[in-house]
Formats: sequence, structure tokens, C-alpha cells
Amino acid sequence: MPLPGATPSMMTSGSYQSARIQTAHQPAVSVNSAAEPRNVSILSADYLLSYPENAWRMISAPVNFDTNDWLVAGGVAAATGLLMLADKEINDTWRDDIHSGTLDDVLDAMEHFGDSQTILITAGAGYVLGELVGTERDKEAALLIAQSFLLSAGLTQGLKIGLRRDRPDDSRDDQFSFFSSDSSKTNSAFPSGHATNAFSMAAVLTNVYEQNAPWLGWVLYPLATMTSLARVNNERHWASDVVFGGALGYFIGRMVVRHSPFRNNDSVSLVPISDGGYNGLRIVQKI
Repeated sequence: MPLPGATPSMMTSGSYQSARIQTAHQPAVSVNSAAEPRNVSILSADYLLSYPENAWRMISAPVNFDTNDWLVAGGVAAATGLLMLADKEINDTWRDDIHSGTLDDVLDAMEHFGDSQTILITAGAGYVLGELVGTERDKEAALLIAQSFLLSAGLTQGLKIGLRRDRPDDSRDDQFSFFSSDSSKTNSAFPSGHATNAFSMAAVLTNVYEQNAPWLGWVLYPLATMTSLARVNNERHWASDVVFGGALGYFIGRMVVRHSPFRNNDSVSLVPISDGGYNGLRIVQKI
């Protein structure tokens, strides 16, 4: 239905179609044409194809970075580098001044949040639950957890093999022990797989359920942080390992949800415009 007094004009540019509607002072709004996931299945061709698509997005991401992306990446790199300089001191302080039996018990329980078995069991149980009760969102969350886990595992294992950093319990006095012949190629310290797993699952669940449970991030991200601290507490990782691993997991989890194959990502947006004597909206839909 046309708006009273509206003057629409249609324009096509590239792969986008837009309509400009002249209105009175209209507030800015955004319309997502597919807030709810649809046709969720582990056998979906779109889901299976999204694995190589998202793997390529992950690998080629720096090519498409804008200024903000580079600022974030630079911040993560800077934080990781500064922590590397302080890793030994942090490790010594934790062991001598913070470590305790009670803390061991708490963090050892939290550490399981980042176990590969926990991730896979959560994904499998969530999918079965979704099939039994017919909730598409639960099935979507489960399949995206599985995908973020596999993509994260591939990236972290590649970095571990390439960098071969000794773990603190193997080389307590040398935080710069990279490319070590003594370090297992698949069991080296940098980055932390537990931190990557924990933060990727937290990011997926927080973003999938953000409309239904906006408080979920306040529970899951502290759990992921406790998982990371458990790895430092047990001297399986340096502080820089878990910070970099957590950042990887967070961004991979968000990317997987953003490009979910079960939602129509070709959304309709209403963009506010101002041109001379009138204010209005531009409707943009990818075609």
C-alpha cells in the first residue's frame, strides 16, 4: 500500500534494487526479511556448501577488511604481542600468588566447556532436540556450532603445526619458544584450542538466540573466559595463547551465524535519506 503523499521512484544499480519513498520525517528502521531460520537440515545442500564458502571467507578475510576491521585486527595483534612479552611474568605470578586448590576445582570444572567432546555433544543433542520438538532455531544453532568448531579446529591446528610453540609446562622459562623441535606439531601451545572452541560456541549461541535470550551472552562469555583461565591455571597455555584463541573463536562464531545458510541473507533494508527539501526512506533489496 503506498504511503499518503509518497512519490516512489525505482532504481537498479548492480545487483541491488532500491526504491526511494518521499515521506515526512520518518524514523530510520531496518527490516530483516528472514529473522527466523527455515528448512534447517543437516543434509541441506546449502549447509554443506557453506563449509567451503565460510572457510574461504575466513582465509581471505584480510583482503576484504575495511578500516574498522583493520583497527580491530590490529588491536588483537597488539594485545597478543604485549601479552607475549609478559607471558612468563604472568605465568609465575599466577603459579606463586593466585593458584590454589579451590581455584583448581572451579577452573577444572569450567575447562570442560572448551573440550571438543563437549562441543560435539552439545551440537548433536541440540540437533536431536530440534528434530524432536520441531524447533528450527535449535537445529540451526546445533549445526552452526558444529561448523564453527570444525572451521576453528582447522585454523588453530594449522597455526599450531606452523608455529610449534612450547607449552608453559614444557618450557616454563621461555615464552618465546616458537618453532621448537621438542614441541608436538599438533599439540603446541599457540593458539589455545580450548579458548577458540569456548568462544566460538558462545558467539554462535549468543547470536542465534539474541532475540529470544538477550541475556545469554552474560552467561556464556564468562564461561568461555573461565575456560581460558583454566588453561593458564594448569600451565597448558600462556596468556597470549588464550587471548588470541578466544578472539579467533569469537569472530569465527559470529561469521558463521552472519552467513547462516538457513536464513535469507538477501534482506530488505529501509535506509533514511535526505535530499534538499524532503526526508525519506530508501528501500534496498538484493536481487
